[in-house]
Amino acid sequence: MNIKNSLKIAANEYNLIFKILLFDFIAYFVIFSIAAAFIAPDAVELANEINDVQIFERIKTVIDSILAGGSTEEAGRAVTEGFDRILEIFDENSWLLTKTYIIMAVVYLFLRFLLNLRSIPVADILNSRMSSNTKFGFTSNLISNIGKSTKFSLALVVVQLPVDILIFTVLYLFIGPLFGIFGIFALPLCFILVICLVAFKDTLTFCWIPSIVVDNKKIWSSFAESIKSGFKNFGTLYGLILVLRVVGFAMFAMVTLFTFGAGALIALPLIIIIQRTIELVFYYDKRKLRYYSDAGKDIVTPDGAEVEEISDVKENKIG
Repeated sequence: MNIKNSLKIAANEYNLIFKILLFDFIAYFVIFSIAAAFIAPDAVELANEINDVQIFERIKTVIDSILAGGSTEEAGRAVTEGFDRILEIFDENSWLLTKTYIIMAVVYLFLRFLLNLRSIPVADILNSRMSSNTKFGFTSNLISNIGKSTKFSLALVVVQLPVDILIFTVLYLFIGPLFGIFGIFALPLCFILVICLVAFKDTLTFCWIPSIVVDNKKIWSSFAESIKSGFKNFGTLYGLILVLRVVGFAMFAMVTLFTFGAGALIALPLIIIIQRTIELVFYYDKRKLRYYSDAGKDIVTPDGAEVEEISDVKENKIG
């Protein structure tokens, strides 16, 4: 597949970065506001109980005793008693920890659902640009595709949840033996293991979104087609996705490091746009469909494509 064309298309849709960023900000704000409303009252009460133990004051007393050259036996006993009391507080409020875990799980699933809502609109905007050089607004596309986006987002959560559990389970089973054999060097091995597992999942779902937005197929029939295509093109797709994941992580890490975290705000939406574009270009090539690659200036014709499938038209703006 043509990575150059994918990057060219993605570059022409740079304005999507800020729209995705705004959408994500609203999603995170809504989710954490709701979570805080449920957790905050109990968390404040628990924090007050722990604060009453005055553990930091007890530790300070030990340090002062050491600096003064005096006995630390009594102060040390007070610190031990303080930590014991904190453990008792957590034990007495075990119901709160259980409630927090449940809320966090629900928040995680709901956040995934909200963030997945942008997948179809972003892909549909890119698809419209590629197929007819039409430029849709993000908000108008999000509204017009809200039904389809909701169904897809729910389906994706259903698919992602067991995959996430499987990845966590595999990592949990391997992390102990790996650290036992390689020590601290097991960290990059665990990272590689996670990347390989995620790439396998992405290989099987690579054509899911393109099948929905290009051919207007139903959610689960598109999923079935994507799995079939993933296995059929496994050698090509799996290697490509591994490279994309590693390069994407490296780009995100470098941008975040050299901009003191600010660049991460731009890097994440950019990676999303590039990923959606690469998926669409692969699907167009597979379906032998012609497409615009440079805002209407260039038309790419895959081998075997029908010339009349696309015409040279000026840019149309909608929304």
